[in-house]
Amino acid sequence: MQRIASKIAAQYWFANLKKFAGPLTDVKHLRNQAVFMMGAGGSGKSYVAKRWLKYAPGGGSTGLSEEQFKAQEPGALDEKSRGLTNLNFERAVKVLQDKGFLIELNDGNDQAQIPFKLYSYDNEGREQEIDPSDWKDQLPPAIFKEVEGLEEVIFGSPIHELPSYWRQVNPDVYKEELKGYLESEPGYVHEMSSAMNKAYFQAAVESGDPLLVDGTGTNFNKMKNWIETSQDYGYRASLVWVYVPLTINQIRNATRARKVDPNTVTYQFRKISDNFDKLKSVANKSKKVDNRNDSSDFKKWDAEHEEINNFINRKTAYPNLFEYIKAVAPDELSDYGAVLRKYT
Repeated sequence: MQRIASKIAAQYWFANLKKFAGPLTDVKHLRNQAVFMMGAGGSGKSYVAKRWLKYAPGGGSTGLSEEQFKAQEPGALDEKSRGLTNLNFERAVKVLQDKGFLIELNDGNDQAQIPFKLYSYDNEGREQEIDPSDWKDQLPPAIFKEVEGLEEVIFGSPIHELPSYWRQVNPDVYKEELKGYLESEPGYVHEMSSAMNKAYFQAAVESGDPLLVDGTGTNFNKMKNWIETSQDYGYRASLVWVYVPLTINQIRNATRARKVDPNTVTYQFRKISDNFDKLKSVANKSKKVDNRNDSSDFKKWDAEHEEINNFINRKTAYPNLFEYIKAVAPDELSDYGAVLRKYT
């Protein structure tokens, strides 16, 4: 059955989101508004967030398209031109240092610096720092060439934020400006971008600027803490879960450049469902957005089933997506079993 399409008109998303995200129909109401997004890899969460930003008040404040914005020189679009408060890391750095965070204030208050580290992950998703002496042996040559000898990273407002009145707290935005980032293997800099993102959130929440916080939502304590922190600073916090069934998560994840391990996607899916139910009482308002588009996703499955099944086979103990879903989410076979079984 045809359901809400991920490519549906962005105005529709905004019409839905503004019902629960507070008084966002007028720019004067934007300050101290925070929207927390959650969703597993392949749910379309970041797509929804981008489309919403484009049509939210302030979404086109600079008069630039996303493509034009990305073509700008780094730093060409400052806070003032976006209608934002000048970012000040000074208080944020002190708060983070008190929590044991390795961070220092750089020259001027609008930047910070942290040690540069790279990580690998075991089969259960646990991170392990790669010693710099092992970089040459463990890293792909293209990444090693970029990071050799690098000891620290200096950062401020994300260079690749979309042009709007909203600050976008999203570790994936920081990945794009990190040396050692490879879209097909983003894990090496995942912890780095996460550390930068934590610092940016702390600095941004001090400003009162409107925030769009884009994360998976698998870490309950982190998201609860961030929602409550924003509320302590006077924000109205709205929680949005961008949902698709696990089967669709896996199809989309396996066909995008930045793939996540299928077992990690399954873990995210289960944790997010539980966390959303618990976090609803913490946020001021909450909404589950169904982002399915069966027609489009089934076409993708028909066209790329071999690639998807091979990816599942390489990364899991199962030969194809049908067998994997049968094992981890058998209730979804009533909707998707016949479609998946065609290519077993």
